[in-house]
Amino acid sequence: MITVRSRRKGIAMLLVLFFAVMAIPLLLMLARSIRQVQRASIANTRKKSNTGAANSSAEDFLRQFANSTYDDHYNQTWLNRAAMTVGTSVTQAQATPHPDLNTVSITAVGQFAGNQEAKQKLTATFLFESDLVRYGTADDAPTIGVNNVTYKGPFLSRGNMIINASNIKFDGGPLVVLGNLTVNSGKSATVNGNVFLRGKKQGSGSLTINGNMNKWAPQIVKQPLDLNYYENSQYTILRTTITAFIIFSTQVAPTARICYKAGTTDCKVMSNYKTSLPLNPKTILYAKGANFNVSGTVGCRVTVVAGGDPGSSTGGNIYVQDNLIYPVGDNAQSAYSVALLAKNQIFLQKDLPGDFLVHGVLFQERERLMPLNGYRNANFVFTGARAQLAGVESQSLDINGAPPFDIALGKGITWAVDPNLRKYPPPGLPETPYLLQWDLQPSN
Repeated sequence: MITVRSRRKGIAMLLVLFFAVMAIPLLLMLARSIRQVQRASIANTRKKSNTGAANSSAEDFLRQFANSTYDDHYNQTWLNRAAMTVGTSVTQAQATPHPDLNTVSITAVGQFAGNQEAKQKLTATFLFESDLVRYGTADDAPTIGVNNVTYKGPFLSRGNMIINASNIKFDGGPLVVLGNLTVNSGKSATVNGNVFLRGKKQGSGSLTINGNMNKWAPQIVKQPLDLNYYENSQYTILRTTITAFIIFSTQVAPTARICYKAGTTDCKVMSNYKTSLPLNPKTILYAKGANFNVSGTVGCRVTVVAGGDPGSSTGGNIYVQDNLIYPVGDNAQSAYSVALLAKNQIFLQKDLPGDFLVHGVLFQERERLMPLNGYRNANFVFTGARAQLAGVESQSLDINGAPPFDIALGKGITWAVDPNLRKYPPPGLPETPYLLQWDLQPSN
């Protein structure tokens, strides 16, 4: 006979059995979930560690690039890296230079020490470009006072810019102004491109912008020339303490014929050009405490640097007294480009009748106007001729004593930015690294 008590015992056993059957899988699932969470947590920790290691490796390159403005960024020896430990992860980085593209590509793989799990691969590409060619024509604080003037290509004002003339045009752009931009009453300007303005737009004149108006501007610092670099650079093949007249030639191969202006030597006499210097594909010519006078046809990538005490007339100046051109066309090419870098001043002063053509980067550290004068005949400048500058300048032009930026019609003067200088820069320009690409992905 089954009693109530035994029946209750049976039900209790069934309940215990039921919950035991249900609880064990639940406990197993809970244990499995805990293990998965633990694994995920460990994997995530390793991923973060590996990501940090890869980033740190790439950032190490960036610090090197930022602190070494003049170094050869494409030298593989300087780019090689040993494996490095960051926290609990190990990272191995490789850098591949692309001199023809002015870039360096970086690959960095971070992995947890002794474990292949959660490896992270970072790829980055840096572009090296000099502010001397990136922003085109530049001036510290320009005032434009001549009507009907057109500036082609990028234009940079490092300070305030005042437009006190009508029908001023900036074609192509961008126009970058690090101070205020003022268009005076009754005056007008048109920008066919983008504007980057750090300060304020002022004045009641007319400003038409056929592009984007950006109320910010990049940080741009006018860097002083590092003369020690040029004296010791791997590209420097001429170091002189005597003022030298140089005529570039491409008749057989790129060469520089040199006359040293010592004593009574007359460098207008061709027989005094006794030195013929073969030029490398990338060449730097450096004058220490002396001047250069340059002209001719440039057939390689060459940079002419004149160093001297500030304000000196016997050192740190570069004179261009005849055409300085390329073998073909007005723009730099992969085989040739030219830069003139003066600690003090550059003087564009043609001595003979005829056209005056000057190409390349023209940079003078001293904040003074860059004189431009042609052959004088009865007080007329460029009589029956033209003057053409195709490149970038670091200061306003002082044309025969006229106001800054007086390149008005009638003087036969054109001023155009050479866009190819960004792609084919002369050697030894101070460069800034720009990040083109930064991509982080899991690695197998």
